[in-house]
Amino acid sequence: MTNTDEWLIAIAAGRAVGISTSATPSNHMHPSLIHRPLADAPAVPAKLAWRDGAVHPTVPDLLALARQVIAAGGPTRG
Repeated sequence: MTNTDEWLIAIAAGRAVGISTSATPSNHMHPSLIHRPLADAPAVPAKLAWRDGAVHPTVPDLLALARQVIAAGGPTRG
C-alpha cells in the first residue's frame, strides 16, 4: 500500500485493519468503513513547520495560539 486511500480499500476488503488519527475520516472517507474512537489512546505528537524566510502573515498568530494551547495543558479530547 502506498497511500491512505489504498490502505482504507484494503481494510474495506478485509485484508487489513488500522489505527489512525481522527483526521483520517475527515480527509479520506470510504463508504464501507466505520471509524470509532479508541478509549484511553495516547495523544499523537504533532509538529508545526514552516519554511525559512518570508512566511505567511498569520504564522506568528498560529505560533501564539499553539503556545497558549500548550501552556493551558493541551487540547481537550472528546
